[in-house]
Amino acid sequence: MPFFSTTPRPARPLRLIAPWLAAALPLLAGLGILYWQAERDLAASAHDTAEQALAQFELMLDNVADSANALLPLAGQPCADATLALREQVTRRPFVRSTNLALDDHLYCSSLFGEFSEPINPGDYVGGHLWLMDGNPVTPGQALLVYRAFNDEQTALATLDGYHLANALRMIGREQSVLLKVGDNWLSPDGLVHDDTLPTFGVAPTQLASQRYPLSVSTGYPAGETWRWIASQYAPLLGLLVLLAVAAGTLCHWLLKRAQSPRAELARALEANEFIPYYQPVVRSLTGRWSGAEVLMR
Repeated sequence: MPFFSTTPRPARPLRLIAPWLAAALPLLAGLGILYWQAERDLAASAHDTAEQALAQFELMLDNVADSANALLPLAGQPCADATLALREQVTRRPFVRSTNLALDDHLYCSSLFGEFSEPINPGDYVGGHLWLMDGNPVTPGQALLVYRAFNDEQTALATLDGYHLANALRMIGREQSVLLKVGDNWLSPDGLVHDDTLPTFGVAPTQLASQRYPLSVSTGYPAGETWRWIASQYAPLLGLLVLLAVAAGTLCHWLLKRAQSPRAELARALEANEFIPYYQPVVRSLTGRWSGAEVLMR
């Protein structure tokens, strides 16, 4: 048996952590690239969605604005003479729910009721043209977008039903939430008008303003959507990354265990205390006394 302790020293820390590092580095680098690409994809998708929604709302408002501008010269004429023209615009123009005429900021004729009396506050209209209303006495709680055309004391109003707006928000924003903002009010996909702070999006927040009407569109994704996008869109690449990481770690472990050269392997074994010396006495046959020792190495 050996004459000293044979307990091996712990292996070098580098030899223990190197395979893990070899596996972690390609995995982390690949995940970083996938995360960057996923954020680019989401940002591009949000921007495309906002552009599509903005184009749709501008198309709707084009019909409403054309209706109001066509009726503007009739403002001031008797309601009985203008009612037919008001109702004709409702039936001929897409998205137009109702039309109205006003003079000196006083509404006096409506396509719904004929002669009517109600004051108008121009300050309610953003940029003097648009007002996102939370309903009216006829349909309380139902969103309306009112377009105001005016020329001095003449005013013509055309309303866009919030049902069309909310439906567009839902159809365009199937994968993310899309919001329509007019002044301090904003419309959610459920058709409700809000006057509080516009919600923020955790991933790819995007807001586009119309160059033709005083409105904007906001969209984006909730926090954590980037990882969900990676899992759904890049599942094969994720599997490939994991396989690459396992292969890199396994290869590193095999290379460290493998003898690179006799000299390097001897140096490694000595440092790891893997050689165990055994001392065997040399005895003189005549006297029976020890004259030395032989060292056997295992």
